[in-house]
Amino acid sequence: MKARISLYLISGAIILIFIFILSAVFYLPWLHFKKVNVLGNLHIQESELFQKLLIANLDNQFAKYLGYTNMLIWNNTNIKEPLVKKITIQRNWLDRTIDIKVEERERYAAWCLERSCFWITEDGYALEKSPKSEGQLVNIINSNQEINLKPGEKVLPIEEIAYLKIILDKISSLNISMLNIDYDDKTLELTIKTNAGSKLLFSLYFNPLLTISTLGEIILKQKLSLLEYIDFRTENKVYYK
Repeated sequence: MKARISLYLISGAIILIFIFILSAVFYLPWLHFKKVNVLGNLHIQESELFQKLLIANLDNQFAKYLGYTNMLIWNNTNIKEPLVKKITIQRNWLDRTIDIKVEERERYAAWCLERSCFWITEDGYALEKSPKSEGQLVNIINSNQEINLKPGEKVLPIEEIAYLKIILDKISSLNISMLNIDYDDKTLELTIKTNAGSKLLFSLYFNPLLTISTLGEIILKQKLSLLEYIDFRTENKVYYK
C-alpha cells in the first residue's frame, strides 16, 4: 500500500513538473522576444527578410503552437532569397532580443539583355534588376541571350562564368579601361572594346588562363592605342594586329 502511494506521489510530481515546463515554454515572458534586430542588410528590405524567416521558422506544428514570438523556434535560417548569402540568428536571453545577421551576396557585374539588366554575383547568379547605365565603375556585359531572366537564376553555366571572371579580373588587374563588353550566346565569344580603341576577343569554350597571362607582355611591347585587336579565341594561341 505504501509503495503504491509513493508511486502515485512520484507520478503526480512528474506530471506537475511536466505541466510547469509546458507553462514555462508557452507562457513565461522570458522565452518571448521583445525586439528583433536585422543587421547587415543593404539591399533587401528588413520587413521582407523577417517575413521569409518567420514563414520558415513556423513551418512545423510545434512552432505554430508556441507562437512566432517564442525565441525557441527561431533557429531556421534556410530561406530562398538570391540576395542573401548567409544568415545567422543569435538569441539574447537576458534582454530578450533576437539578432538576425545578414551577409548579402556581392554585386560583381551588371548583365544586360535586350530589355532589362540584372546585378550578378561573381558565380553568375542574378540578384535584382539594375539600371541600364554606362560607365567604368562597374562591368556591364551586354548579352544577346533570348531568355526571361529572374532573380536567383544563373546567367551562364558554371565553367563559362568562371572563364568570364578570369578574363575580367585579369583585365582589371592590368588597369585596362573597358568601354564596352559584349557576349554572343551563339558563339560563346566575348568582345571587349577598350578606351584605347582596341578590341580584346575571347572565347568561353575553354579556360583562358594560359593565353590571357600574355596580355601584360603584349601591352608592354605595344601600346593598346596602336593595336586594332588582340585575339584570344584560339586555345593556347594569341593573335594581334
